[in-house]
Amino acid sequence: MNLTKHKDGYRVFCEKTINGTRHRKTVFVKNKREAKLFEAEFIANLNKGKASPTMRLDLYGQNYINNLDGLEQRTIDSYQCAFNRIKPYIKYKLNEVNADIWVSIYNKLKRKELAPRTIKHTFRIMKMICDRAENVYGIKMGHGKFKTTVRLKVEDIDDPKALDLDQQQLLINYLTDHKEENEIMYQTFIFCLIGIYTGMRTGEIGALTWKDIDLFNKTIDINKAISKSSTGEFIKEPKTKHSIRKITIHDIAVKELRKYKEHLESIGIVHHLSSWIFINHSDPKSHTPVTVWSKRVPKVMKDVGIRGFSAHSLRHTHASNLLMNNCPVVQVANRLGHKDATVTLKVYASFIEQLGVDFNEYMPKIHA
Repeated sequence: MNLTKHKDGYRVFCEKTINGTRHRKTVFVKNKREAKLFEAEFIANLNKGKASPTMRLDLYGQNYINNLDGLEQRTIDSYQCAFNRIKPYIKYKLNEVNADIWVSIYNKLKRKELAPRTIKHTFRIMKMICDRAENVYGIKMGHGKFKTTVRLKVEDIDDPKALDLDQQQLLINYLTDHKEENEIMYQTFIFCLIGIYTGMRTGEIGALTWKDIDLFNKTIDINKAISKSSTGEFIKEPKTKHSIRKITIHDIAVKELRKYKEHLESIGIVHHLSSWIFINHSDPKSHTPVTVWSKRVPKVMKDVGIRGFSAHSLRHTHASNLLMNNCPVVQVANRLGHKDATVTLKVYASFIEQLGVDFNEYMPKIHA
């Protein structure tokens, strides 16, 4: 369903392809509730004679996931993974499921000692499937709410892990000393340097071309990222529209990028603006796979005694460096590509709480 704001209501467009035939329908409704009802009616009409409330839930759920439209493949893969966890336990007819059965199903998942957050993700997928079935067939499936059906406490998001100053220096000094040993080490040095000095996401760094970097004006244009799904890697736009941004580069990073470019030219790699910064040396026309960085970065950290961190920790490290040096949160949010400062505050609250603030400096001199 595609929903767009239109005057005092919404324009709803539904589309579905069945056996090579595309079915489309557009209406204008007053609110989102009416939009959902229209979508349910549209699907119900297409499903007439093909499915019924006596269809098995595991089959209906799989059909729901198979027909998801407008989502990235990696998102669909995530849904499929969550659904696979519960699929063996939902071989009931749609009109047979009730609240007691759901409690029993989720108890089975809990006995598998899955993380509460993992079970909650599965719960969300099943709620989407049940909501669709209830709208289409006018039945009640008793899926309920997470707190009452699953009865699990999901802790708040884990605090992001960032390298402290000593660890940063240890990592960068080690890579500086060993970068010319081989191309992999030099790539890793540049990758970590960009991560620590820009806070870019792993997929954003991996997708950089020389056209994206303006060494004269000291900026990086972040306009794409590498993503991974079950079908392989592909280039896409960054995570959100707010992630498309242009940021400044520190002088140290500019200096090292110039050296790296000269190094590549010295070993016979001819650069064009469209050339990847992190080329795949077995195929210079392609980029280094993004999955490689999730292994290379932790490995080099482990080599210098830094454990428990990932490539994404470089992003958290950059954010920590800025916040701990009193950079305004709004500026940090813009640099990281967050929608607004609220996201930054939520993710990095633990860093901000560590800031020592003398509130006397922020209060006006009321008394003479």
